Amino acid sequence: MIRRTISIFILLWAVASFAFAQTKQISANEFYTANSNAQQLMRERSWRTVMKTDTQDGTSVAKSISKIHEKLLPDRERFLVTEKIGDRETRSEYIRIGFMEYRRENNEPWISKDLRGTGSGSGSGMGNGAGCSCVQYTEESDAVEGVSARRLRQLSIEKNSDGLSFDDMSVWLDQNGLFLKTERVKGLLEPRVEKTRSVMTYEYDPKITIEAPIK
Repeated sequence: MIRRTISIFILLWAVASFAFAQTKQISANEFYTANSNAQQLMRERSWRTVMKTDTQDGTSVAKSISKIHEKLLPDRERFLVTEKIGDRETRSEYIRIGFMEYRRENNEPWISKDLRGTGSGSGSGMGNGAGCSCVQYTEESDAVEGVSARRLRQLSIEKNSDGLSFDDMSVWLDQNGLFLKTERVKGLLEPRVEKTRSVMTYEYDPKITIEAPIK
């Protein structure tokens, strides 16, 4: 059984390597350093990100989550999450302006909070679960809506109770190293079944305004 599993991984890796024939293999350190540098560059700009995550149930979408995150320097931030399951939709909103925080669920009244004297913070990043049997990192030239880009890709394959699963993550960076787009797809390999797909787009220095919803 162990020998058969190893053979399957070798075959899958050979197929993946052939598919990446036009790409350049890179190290895990190069992949994560590029992502870390892009996150650092974001801290120096105002930006808007839009992410949509679909969870599949067979051939239909069982759940869809949309996240809009806006950051306006020096100290304004807005976050909107919309979740849809069937015909049911829920919304969660968050606004921070300086030391004031505002929150509400759906169309309920806004609730404000003074953050002075409390610990607060936010962060973002990406990680990879432990126990992956095979991981490959690659880089290739690409474009996002006509903008030249570097596409960095991390493909992980592992064996679990459901069989062979994959975690395919791609990151597109512009010539300055800024994020243009990220995409992550997870599912099963035999047969290929896509379970979740997340796509995030980025916009820098957008003409956005973030105002307090209540006085």
